[in-house]
Amino acid sequence: MPCTPAKARHLFKSGKAKPKRNKWGFFYVQLTYEQEPDNQQLVAGLDPGSKFEGASVVGTVDTVLNLMMEAPGHVKEP
Repeated sequence: MPCTPAKARHLFKSGKAKPKRNKWGFFYVQLTYEQEPDNQQLVAGLDPGSKFEGASVVGTVDTVLNLMMEAPGHVKEP
């Protein structure tokens, strides 16, 4: 689950996590201790539209991700 930069710094300093990067260069936090599985339930929703499409991932505590994508408008009918 996402965390704030202050929480990540605290985990790094206490030795409970280490910073990592994947092969595409994305930064993430890898925990070095066993964590209890008390993750929040997540629900993904999609809203297809003619001009814009929306996607959202919502948890019981907060919204994790909101996206709005513009559909291509230059495609002609076959």
